[in-house]
Amino acid sequence: MTVGEHVRLNCKGEFNPDFLFEKTEFKLAENLKFTLKVINVDSSNTNEFTLDFTIYTPGNYNINELILVDGTNVIYLSGSSIKVKSVIKSSSEGPPPEPFGPILPISLVTPIYYAVLLLVAIIAVGLYTFFKAKRMSFYKKLKTKLKDYNSAISAETQFYKSIRVAEKSEYPLEQIQNAFKLYNARAYQLPLFDLSNETAAKYFKRNFPQYKSTRIQLFRLLEELDELQKNKGILSLQNKHEFVKKLYRYVESNKGVT
Repeated sequence: MTVGEHVRLNCKGEFNPDFLFEKTEFKLAENLKFTLKVINVDSSNTNEFTLDFTIYTPGNYNINELILVDGTNVIYLSGSSIKVKSVIKSSSEGPPPEPFGPILPISLVTPIYYAVLLLVAIIAVGLYTFFKAKRMSFYKKLKTKLKDYNSAISAETQFYKSIRVAEKSEYPLEQIQNAFKLYNARAYQLPLFDLSNETAAKYFKRNFPQYKSTRIQLFRLLEELDELQKNKGILSLQNKHEFVKKLYRYVESNKGVT
């Protein structure tokens, strides 16, 4: 037989009738404490019982040396020896099997792993919430600031007036830029003075998706204006005048927005 298999002995003879079979265990030396284990004892009458036990260590076991106890009473067994073999092959029978992997489906460090994941998730959510709140606060301030641009005259009238003033000084690009940005700030509540062109374009798309054509025109003109600013040292009055015409056409095509 091999380790772990059940051994069933039919024992007959005289023994103390007060023996408590439900508490039966082997009386073993300390170094053999976990070698044998009683599984069950079935006592059919006062001079016979069946002992069901198992052996966990390979070797030869003499039944005559086995003693049963219930804490108080003792039963000495008598019988032949039992040879118990290991379930692992010896070297003479071939190489031993590979050792088993972890019995559990997860490693013992998993709780720490999940704790780290949880911490990262909490930090990520916290940062997302923080930056979202900060972003909302920033845009709320921008919308409040747009109220400073309100005027009794319409956005296009104010634009025309500013361009006429700029014309007297041969269209300074800074004045043209301010007039154009102010018009769009009033017409579309678009904070062009506080955002980059790229960020303003995303803001426009998110808040006014219905003005797709206008958005495309607007940011093409702003990009062209940036290019003129880079080359303002070589610009002629005619170049500026042609660009101002484009701004006029843009404003004319969007009349009635404000």
